[in-house]
Amino acid sequence: MTTERVLFEGGRIATLAGEVYDDGALWVEGGRIQRMGPTAAVKTGFRGQRVDLRGRLVLPGLINAHHHLYSTLARGMPSLPGPAAKDFTGVLEQVWWPLDRALSLSDVYLSALFGLLECARHGVTTVIDHHASEGAIPGSLEEIARAADDVGLRVATCFEVTDRDGPEVTAAGLAENARFARAVAADPRPRGAVPTLAATLGLHASFTLSDATLLHARELREQLGLPGVHVHVAEDRADPAHALKVSGVRTVERLHRAGLLGPGTLAVHAVWVDDAEVARLAETETLVVVNPSSNLNNAVGRSDTGRLLQAGVRVGVGSDGMTGDWLHELVQCFLVRRDAAADPRVGWDEVGQLAAGTRAVGDVFFPGAGLGTLREGGPADFAVYDYDPWTPLDADTLLGHLLYGGLGPRARTVVCGGRVVLLDGEPPGLDLAQLSARAREAAAALWSRRRGANP
Repeated sequence: MTTERVLFEGGRIATLAGEVYDDGALWVEGGRIQRMGPTAAVKTGFRGQRVDLRGRLVLPGLINAHHHLYSTLARGMPSLPGPAAKDFTGVLEQVWWPLDRALSLSDVYLSALFGLLECARHGVTTVIDHHASEGAIPGSLEEIARAADDVGLRVATCFEVTDRDGPEVTAAGLAENARFARAVAADPRPRGAVPTLAATLGLHASFTLSDATLLHARELREQLGLPGVHVHVAEDRADPAHALKVSGVRTVERLHRAGLLGPGTLAVHAVWVDDAEVARLAETETLVVVNPSSNLNNAVGRSDTGRLLQAGVRVGVGSDGMTGDWLHELVQCFLVRRDAAADPRVGWDEVGQLAAGTRAVGDVFFPGAGLGTLREGGPADFAVYDYDPWTPLDADTLLGHLLYGGLGPRARTVVCGGRVVLLDGEPPGLDLAQLSARAREAAAALWSRRRGANP
């Protein structure tokens, strides 16, 4: 369902670029915002369909800077027999790596479909995905792209290359990244002249990668002309410990020596980084993506966003597969920062920097689109929330509403590149009852196969 020419009128519109229109309107045509501003001005001369936004709040489509769509079918998954994992490496070995090996291509599609729907229902229109399905590698990224097309969201994805399952799996992961990158270069599936697909080169983490594989990754990235790599960095103590053991330097420096840092690289987590590594991330203009809920869930520590930002590192926010609710993750960053500092004065100003860093991640994959804000001529990516506050909402008070208003799950209508992704909370054109039944059946079978995929 597309918006050939529609006037969304009468609602509060917050552009996240400084403007809030109390009675605002968006003239959407050809996948772009043709006019925006006070309703009285925008509606002049309009002929076409109108949508009443009274009692609603409009925000730009949000960007999730790091997600694992493949984990969607793991929700509620029982633990494997035996003692529970006592550390992060144990969690990987007992939960995620067996799941990665057990996924089928059909599972990948369903995981992506429902993961993207969950994102849409929380106002997210752009997802930066990091995929793993070591038992079903060839064609897996195209399944994610197919799900993105069916839902209607904008996605950048990659396959996480790893040496943990042997050289054939390593080679297959590199090949899948290359195949998908070439396919996207040939057809980025634009909507409103803005691509809906992008590619990068995925790497799991330094501690599951050899020097030879890091070298191959750099060479492949250069051959393909990709902006950088998407890699977990120092999520747990095990990562720098491994890097020191095999190379004599910590994780960030190991990746730097391999030629993998830079403005187009996403260094995800950066929990266990020292001051020299933070300085290196800033010097190379590498983007860091923090994921507070995941870090708390895995008990690995917390990213020191204050230290990173003060050093000049650009920092965005992701969910690491935990949730589709990006606004919740932004709130978590704010609360974790205050708790870590034991100071209720900190964190407020940093929220804007985190939002800007997340937009910078969007710019890496969709340059020039200006994702994450609303502007005339920009892509029609926005969400309409069922939010009519009982306190004033303007440019000065907006941040308080974003942090304390519980907005995330209130998205009712979502538009991406002019395509209606959600209409009154439901995805047009998708048979959710049938798809949900398929997903439940697939999840049960996946959980069963996973028990046999743990070596």
